[in-house]
Amino acid sequence: MSEDTLEKALVSEYLSIYPANQMSYFYIIHLR
Repeated sequence: MSEDTLEKALVSEYLSIYPANQMSYFYIIHLR
């Protein structure tokens, strides 16, 4: 559960800093 929370925090930080890269981020997630 800690990992999930950490990942969500990283997702939020990533999207807030690089909103233009949202699609790239979700693309990476789907590759996992």
